[in-house]
Amino acid sequence: MPTATVPYSITTNVEIPEPLYCELTRFLEQHPQWSQEQAFTAALGIFLLQHGQPDDATISAYIAAFPIPVVSDHLLVNTAIAKVVQPPT
Repeated sequence: MPTATVPYSITTNVEIPEPLYCELTRFLEQHPQWSQEQAFTAALGIFLLQHGQPDDATISAYIAAFPIPVVSDHLLVNTAIAKVVQPPT
């Protein structure tokens, strides 16, 4: 299954709380298939999707962040994203 690609990247420098950094470090040690960049991209992508930015570029960047195909069915991806961006009732 081809993975989504992001056409370019931008480097940024951000400060995060130390407890989040420690948990991120622990996660990356336990999941070597993930990089710090992928984790941040996935986190930012899901944040934007949950807060009203469900455009194709955000969705593509979010999906591309995962190191392995998370799902094999495009419909499943669309359903999962629809649940994420749908406002609570």
